[in-house]
Amino acid sequence: MNFYDHALGGCTSRPLANYLKAVAVLRLVAEQKDPLARGYWQNEMFHLVTCLDEPELCRFFLEEWQPTALVSPWNKASGFFAAKDKGLSPVEQSTAPRFEPLRAGIRQARALTEAMNSAVSVLKDIKNEANRIKDPKSKAALREDPVYKQRLARAERDCKRQKDEMQPECQRRWRGGSLRWLRAAVVIDGSGEAKFPAMLGTGGNDGKLDFTNNAYQRLGDLFDLSGDGSAVPAAAERLRSALWGNAVPGQLKGAIGQYSPAASGGANSTSGALGDSLMNPWDLLLLLEGSILFTTGTTRRLLGKTAPLAAAPFAVRGQAAGYGSASSADEGVRGEQWMPLWQAPWTLSELTSVLSEGRAQLGARPSENVLEMARSVARLGVVRGISSFERYGYLERNGKSNYAVPLGLWRVQPEPRSALLDDLEAGDWWNRVRRSARSKGAPASFVHAERILADSVLGALAHGKESARWTGVLLALSRLEGQMVYSGAFTAKQRLSPIPRLSAGWLDAIDDGSPELRLALCLAGSGAGHWQGRPRESVRSHWLPLDPKAGRFKVSEKALAHDPRVVMHGRDPLGDLVALVQRRLIESETGAHRRLPLQARPGCQATAADLGALLSGCLDLNRIVTLARVLSALDWPTVTRQPVRSNLDLEPAYMALRLTHLPWKEIDGHTIPVDPAPLRLLASGEASRAIEIVLRRLRASGVQAPIRVAALDSSLARLFAASLAFPISQFDAIRYIKVLDPQSFAKEPSHVR
Repeated sequence: MNFYDHALGGCTSRPLANYLKAVAVLRLVAEQKDPLARGYWQNEMFHLVTCLDEPELCRFFLEEWQPTALVSPWNKASGFFAAKDKGLSPVEQSTAPRFEPLRAGIRQARALTEAMNSAVSVLKDIKNEANRIKDPKSKAALREDPVYKQRLARAERDCKRQKDEMQPECQRRWRGGSLRWLRAAVVIDGSGEAKFPAMLGTGGNDGKLDFTNNAYQRLGDLFDLSGDGSAVPAAAERLRSALWGNAVPGQLKGAIGQYSPAASGGANSTSGALGDSLMNPWDLLLLLEGSILFTTGTTRRLLGKTAPLAAAPFAVRGQAAGYGSASSADEGVRGEQWMPLWQAPWTLSELTSVLSEGRAQLGARPSENVLEMARSVARLGVVRGISSFERYGYLERNGKSNYAVPLGLWRVQPEPRSALLDDLEAGDWWNRVRRSARSKGAPASFVHAERILADSVLGALAHGKESARWTGVLLALSRLEGQMVYSGAFTAKQRLSPIPRLSAGWLDAIDDGSPELRLALCLAGSGAGHWQGRPRESVRSHWLPLDPKAGRFKVSEKALAHDPRVVMHGRDPLGDLVALVQRRLIESETGAHRRLPLQARPGCQATAADLGALLSGCLDLNRIVTLARVLSALDWPTVTRQPVRSNLDLEPAYMALRLTHLPWKEIDGHTIPVDPAPLRLLASGEASRAIEIVLRRLRASGVQAPIRVAALDSSLARLFAASLAFPISQFDAIRYIKVLDPQSFAKEPSHVR
């Protein structure tokens, strides 16, 4: 037996109409013609492997294909409640054998529409009472009449009740294709209430557009419904266009709904002001045939708190993140759906098995939102064999129109770094932040900061091997935490807490070898540990009003408590660093024993090369301080770094300044207490006087520096002051003394860390 590999150029992964066409072709060929047919995706194009060659495949659809019974009698626009409907009636009256399954489904539906038909008739009669009145004032008076309003409301409630009662009854009594359609369009939960997966709107319709009635009309565009059901002359050419993407002259006017946004017409869709909705009838018929595969599985329905939209395969709550047009309005109840792509040839049973489970898991629980879905994909927490997902959001665009908008391709590849995001789930921190950002009264700046975090996380998961992506996540976390402090009243009301402790693995993920990262680590880890035999808080306490015992925010009755130790506010990085050093000096001892209590963690000390780059203005100081803020939340006892050495290429005046601002009581036999005056002078731009005091202090401590005066501009003077926030190592401090006063050394300081 020969097999043919058909590359179906009209069945691509975008838009959703083309994706559903692809799975429909596999389903229909496998069920009705070739049980051995298989399908796979290559370069986002669907391939069908079958024993049918191209002419035989076309002949199957044109002459043998039997449409599935797509019937939605619960929808008023479905054609069941009109005396003669232009979509339903021709199909119902046809005698062609190939349409018998469709007629059987219509008969099943007719048997349940009597009560609904009566309710719809009453509602129409009440509405027609007003429509028959010619005088506008009389018509308006009737519509405002309380009795008329009560009758109209009662009739509408009766229609809704009949609709709600009909769907469970259809579930119990229907069989065959109509039941498969029902299970794709409607989900009946444990209480008997109907829920609607977003792929098929609200039970097979979108507003006034009923998908099934539209399909009947398109069937009439392609086949002779009044005769033997043969294809019309143009049907073959349109079929080749739908399957292989061949160009076809002249599309037909007709609505395809949310499945192909580019074909929906509207403003600016053509050369004129408005464009018509144009379509190939095969596209609508095949995409609805494909939607039947996305049937809700029992396991998914019984997952307790799972959202109704998650009843559909790979459907999750929407997240306005990861695409350019994101807005808060996108996070409605319709959510998103991730359509699987696979590279190995699958049979229909294999595809059905995957979609019936429709499961992506994060640990032991199913993924319920976009971020969890992306993390599942990064961990291969999905059914094996899926190579990528096409992400679709069911969004409102072009006014109030609903569209299935493609939001990007997500490849399934292992990304171990995704486990780092587990740190953010400690104490349910991440979920509480997401809920707070969507709560009533959330500050716009807080909502924006949370969205930037979501965007950063999705970018990191999609491009996990790029360290800059994970650095972006930490920068977003830092800004979000800063926003919590700015919005203190909101933070206190929502009972939000600071960023949870971060594991040391983050350093491997963000390590780009840059001086900015090394200095950020130096700043973030400084001040922690013990000072003069007593425990000392890290610099994190100068960014956040923290309760030192509980690790939470200090909260007063309605807002975050004022804390005089919080001196770094994120507005001016240079000013923040100077304020940090000044605050630490205030908290230190006085007089001859004063030291600067800023001591870096082992391996994280600032090197001369990095300090030189900072003083020359080559580094992004704002990035350094922002990154240091979030890195201060690291689990520092688990952080291990190898010391870095560099050449001493610094100005003598700067080395002299550093030697007078050390955390140690003694350095290689020299006792150099800290004088707070130079810091104040440098911060105000008076560099000459500051360096004079520094040099006198060094000479009094036994270090004879070969300089007498230094001339610095005010901006460099402030940089000198700010750089004191980055502690140096004892090894470098001794090297500074050797450079300034070689006579004070008898041996190399190689024994000092």
